[in-house]
Amino acid sequence: MKKFLSGLLIGVLITASVTVYAAVEYNIIPNSFPIYVDEKKEDVEALNINGYTWIRLGSISKVLNASVIFDEVSSQIIITTGGNNLGESDQTKTVCESRTEKPTYYTEDGQEMAEYEGKKYTRLTYLIPTAKGEGFLLWDSENKKLIIYKSKESYENGDNPVIDSVPYTPIEGRAWVEYDYYTDTILPLIEE
Repeated sequence: MKKFLSGLLIGVLITASVTVYAAVEYNIIPNSFPIYVDEKKEDVEALNINGYTWIRLGSISKVLNASVIFDEVSSQIIITTGGNNLGESDQTKTVCESRTEKPTYYTEDGQEMAEYEGKKYTRLTYLIPTAKGEGFLLWDSENKKLIIYKSKESYENGDNPVIDSVPYTPIEGRAWVEYDYYTDTILPLIEE
């Protein structure tokens, strides 16, 4: 009986010493305030959580013409303002609505990929990793084109881009580049 009681006592002590109680209470209500961007009222879903307004990155990125990507390799959220998010332009609506096939998304070697209408695409981030460094991607929102520089430094130094207008396909509001063009044209030009 003594062994049982001492075992029970040790078990209770261990359980009590590792039990942690943490309670966080969230008061969540739909945001009732209008959201304005550049003096224009935007229809963006938001929540008020404990007195703070929370907006989904994906929702606000369209309004701000920004690109939001989760980089699985580095476990980072990357926001690129003026990025290659096509938003809700007429071009995007026309191209996407005329297609019936749904894209298949996946990650290959840390790169966002899509298979769509029998072709393989990749989604470029603002830094394009190569064996010799990183290329730099810029979205020209005025002319709706992707521009690629040899590096971020070459862009900042005012050097000419290696590709002035990358052909892309809008898929569900994002700019995607054919994978063959990426491997056969973009990477060799950046690595030169």
